[in-house]
Amino acid sequence: MRPYHLSLTLTHACNLACSYCYMGEHHAGRMSWATAERALELGFAAAKGARALDLGFFGGEPLLESEAMLRVARRAREMAGALGVALRMQVTTNGTLLDDRLVAELKALGIVATLSIDGTREAHEATRPRSGGQSSYDAVVRGLHALRQGGWLSAAIAVVAPANVAHLSSSVRALRDMGVVRIHLNPAFDAAFTDAQLEQWERELVAVAIAWADAYRQGTPFGLPALENKIAAAVAGGLRPGDVCAVGRSSVAVAPSGFLYPCDRLVGEDRDARRRIGHLDHGLAELPLPVRGPAAEECGPCAIRDRCGGHCACANIAETGAPDLPGPVQCWYEQVVARIADETGHALLTEQNVPFLAWAYGDVAARVGEARRRLPQVGR
Repeated sequence: MRPYHLSLTLTHACNLACSYCYMGEHHAGRMSWATAERALELGFAAAKGARALDLGFFGGEPLLESEAMLRVARRAREMAGALGVALRMQVTTNGTLLDDRLVAELKALGIVATLSIDGTREAHEATRPRSGGQSSYDAVVRGLHALRQGGWLSAAIAVVAPANVAHLSSSVRALRDMGVVRIHLNPAFDAAFTDAQLEQWERELVAVAIAWADAYRQGTPFGLPALENKIAAAVAGGLRPGDVCAVGRSSVAVAPSGFLYPCDRLVGEDRDARRRIGHLDHGLAELPLPVRGPAAEECGPCAIRDRCGGHCACANIAETGAPDLPGPVQCWYEQVVARIADETGHALLTEQNVPFLAWAYGDVAARVGEARRRLPQVGR
């Protein structure tokens, strides 16, 4: 059973003005201690069945409320211990406010920091300026180095948008050079990509895949879920239940107002009643959002529908307005990534690359025969 996911939007305020931000106007709403406590009670009650809770801190920029976040985290640790619930905590941050002291406190409490940075200076400055228009890049890199020096650097999120897509492969290399060990490529599917930019994106994805494969060949692999998820689904014969969007099943996001949403990405300005699924005063209501399945009827005979990542209700809403229907850019992207992942995985399999086989199949000696049969055989 997957852990229950509770996300707290600690504040709507932010010190950046990212071009693709889906949170709307960054007004000054912040979560009170009373609201945070009640949200924890809701989350731990919902996590009883799984005996595990994933607690995420979100914004705005959550580190604008760092002291409140640390207080909530300490309380969550106390509750988890008393209730016998496994607790994982994570904060998604733009990194501009990170320093050695804060990194040490995050590490002590076990709050994993996922850093939003779009890669190279050129890529980042094209999309993630400060709210006053100045560059945020140097401050973010300082935050990244603080995480690295503190031994607490793990994952980074790089958003792919029309303004920075030409820098994608160089951005992945830059993040690797800075010590990032896992890179999430999050496309802004609702952005207005031109045909030329889509073609550029595909070329950049091929270059990223080459860099990922070369890292395996050099014995220094790094995490790249965009490719890994496709390969893992191929090995498993399709997506597992835990791989698809949890909206409506095992997640809730709490706004500073106490209103409840199915995902932190749907909180926005906290003004759209259609997206709400309850309030802390009244509890969870029946979820009105359908959840997309891997073999949805509208996808017809698509060859990759059992491995399609178009289950994210929030990404679908952003592009088509419907939680259960991915848009044309996402559909294109899923097919392109599946093809590139298959070609890359097949190349590493053919080479009998030991680190890759160990990742993909676990017990290499026992599974290599099955691996040969099940991984898509590109070019045959």
